[in-house]
Amino acid sequence: ARHQSAAGRVVSDGVRSGRVRGGARRVVGVLEVQDVQGVVKCLADPIDAWFRAGLDHDSPRGLDAAKLRDLVGTGLAAKRLQSTHADVPSALAAAYDHAQVGDRIIAFCSFFVAAAALTFPPRLGLRDA
Repeated sequence: ARHQSAAGRVVSDGVRSGRVRGGARRVVGVLEVQDVQGVVKCLADPIDAWFRAGLDHDSPRGLDAAKLRDLVGTGLAAKRLQSTHADVPSALAAAYDHAQVGDRIIAFCSFFVAAAALTFPPRLGLRDA
């Protein structure tokens, strides 16, 4: 589970690099064995909005949306947009709906999240921004 914190630091450094002019939206879904607090700590500052996704429908080890909200919400500043969704496609849709051209959407923390992001229908003007 340690690799999530290390990966979080790499993503955080990339977000801070400023290669994208817009904000950073994060879609997160986790399994019970993952270091949620370590990832949140690494990514709390450079992320403008969090879209939490339940993974309990994808895996018996997946955290449901309410438990993820409780875990992830404790490490975030109240000023950041936060929303909780039953599944990854719903969280991705909300992130895309909230994003503007120039923003980046980071789907992170689980292969279930990454797989859903790779097959998610693109939104005109945002997918390749």
